[in-house]
Amino acid sequence: MRNLGKSPWLFGIGIGITGVIAAVVGWGRLREVEVPRPLGWDHAPVIVCGDNPLLAEAVAAWRQRGHPLRAGTADCDVVVTYDSTLDERDSVEDGAFVHGRASLIHTPEGIIQHVGLALLPTAGLAAHAHELGHALGYQHPRAVPSGHVMDPSGPGTKDWRGLVVSDER
Repeated sequence: MRNLGKSPWLFGIGIGITGVIAAVVGWGRLREVEVPRPLGWDHAPVIVCGDNPLLAEAVAAWRQRGHPLRAGTADCDVVVTYDSTLDERDSVEDGAFVHGRASLIHTPEGIIQHVGLALLPTAGLAAHAHELGHALGYQHPRAVPSGHVMDPSGPGTKDWRGLVVSDER
């Protein structure tokens, strides 16, 4: 019976801790995200979209943010392939799941010359957009919020902070 008198204190501490957690999460959702971009193009890169609607949608999302990607079939700068062997996990319980991989060729000055993107055939829109971000020269940001398009462990398509044309080289 004597411990019942302490319950308002415990309730207050719980409310305080909840408030701190909410503030940290809110700050992560509202703060500016700096996405490193040490590489860039000296022209609008050409990418083959083929008949893949997810790739076409990812290209459109980057173009909507001011990045000058062009679709084409000849003289392509960005080549996309689909490879089911990208999943290199030892077991399905392994968390290190790879949806795509980007290989860039660039000059010492940081000008991208050619990009090869390999994606799993089952990769979704977020994986396509994430790998295209690498093709544009972006890297994974430090302390990236979950769901950001350049989040390496769980990219999303709603958070594009730091990826607008004003960041163009």
